[in-house]
Amino acid sequence: MSANDDLRAAFDEAAAEHDVDVTAMYVATRLRLSEARADRSHKRETARTVLLAAAAVVVVTGIAVGSPTIADRLFADETTSPAGEVDNGFTCPVQATTDFATSRDDSFLPELSGDGVPVWEEQAPALHAVEQSGSTALLRVGNADGTLASITTFERRGAGYRRVSVTKCVNEQPTGAEPPPLVGNDLPETSSLLRPRDVAPDAVVIADRLTYDVAGLVKRIRILAYECDDRLCLEAGSRGGTVLRSRLPSTLRPVDLTQLLADPDDVVGVEPAQRLVAVHDRDGALAEVSWRDRAGGRTVVTPITVTGRSGRLFLVLAPTEALASVSIVDATGQRVDVAAVDLRD
Repeated sequence: MSANDDLRAAFDEAAAEHDVDVTAMYVATRLRLSEARADRSHKRETARTVLLAAAAVVVVTGIAVGSPTIADRLFADETTSPAGEVDNGFTCPVQATTDFATSRDDSFLPELSGDGVPVWEEQAPALHAVEQSGSTALLRVGNADGTLASITTFERRGAGYRRVSVTKCVNEQPTGAEPPPLVGNDLPETSSLLRPRDVAPDAVVIADRLTYDVAGLVKRIRILAYECDDRLCLEAGSRGGTVLRSRLPSTLRPVDLTQLLADPDDVVGVEPAQRLVAVHDRDGALAEVSWRDRAGGRTVVTPITVTGRSGRLFLVLAPTEALASVSIVDATGQRVDVAAVDLRD
């Protein structure tokens, strides 16, 4: 081993013994350099907006832990990138941050080898980019179209890298916003989607929307409904992949179908951002179905007809933190309220 190698090893060993906030130093330097550019004034306003939004996520959702993401500060003023590259800024409505000094994230998390190359625990995402500066490295993971899914910050420790924080797209909605509609998003057909003819001759699409998996990557969710004997059956999933099935009861009891909104691997140990509840009124016995939020507001649900023989289907899609109860009213005016906490029993 040469003298230079001995010296480098000694430096690495000494650095590992001291918990210096190298990441904060890196951020401060990048910010100071970017602020020196006069033509960035309006973009700095965008960065401040992003930071405020991230701070709101920390307070409101309870999922983002720690301070606003380092990556947001570095890249908030540079959003899109050329085709084939990962965007520098987030375009998803809400991101959550985990600071590994104070919290854990047991979901999909990449590693960096000692050479700064991503090591994937699962199949590698469509796009990724690594930026290194001194002892800090940023790994940006993107969808096939280049939109940013997550940014993981690493710092050098000895011969390897240690994760500092991760920020990724999550399924929470901006404060005060309604959940995206179940259908009507004008999403294109793809070969991986379940098609009505794959399920049953009379099957119809009752949900088709975008969601985010545990890595922050976009995932398409489609739910189909069809008549099976005297009931309604539902299927969700992808062709050649996991397919979830549910059979609604013959009674008018509200049924929690939240598990159909996401792949099982994406919701283990995670409280869903939205709840999906169904009421099947086969014989037209109900005058109304509604849901009540925790502030006391009530929302009446518009029914949909699945097939000519199966009556009406009422679907409640509501933020988990807001849903207090689901109510059904029969033709005589009698109301039955089912508390949200009891819907999964």
